[in-house]
Amino acid sequence: MRWLVSYPSANNIPQPSTYYTDLLQIKNVENANRTIKSITVSDLKDASNLKCLTVFLFTNQTDNPTASTPLGAVFLTNSSKGDALLSGKFTLEPSEVNYIEVAGCAVYGSYSSTVQFKVNLQP
Repeated sequence: MRWLVSYPSANNIPQPSTYYTDLLQIKNVENANRTIKSITVSDLKDASNLKCLTVFLFTNQTDNPTASTPLGAVFLTNSSKGDALLSGKFTLEPSEVNYIEVAGCAVYGSYSSTVQFKVNLQP
């Protein structure tokens, strides 16, 4: 399980995003290439606190995921339902690392907002 805590700004509309970079590393520890067939974001909970949430997959860690080009991304809102899929296949060479990063913002007027979700990888 991964948690996203987004602290809203009562004075800004739209709300500024909170970035979580280098949140999760996906590393190939094998001696052969490994393919990730799918990455899903599921079990979104407390979505009423959520205005926007983007889960990114990158080849390199970034400091601002919204200004970089990801391998794929999942865009969620408070009305998102079910699984979201990063489409395509991603091959990791031995010792290669990819990064899951997140950018999110809370609904205006919410405080200490917590959103829970799962990131699932399918080899």
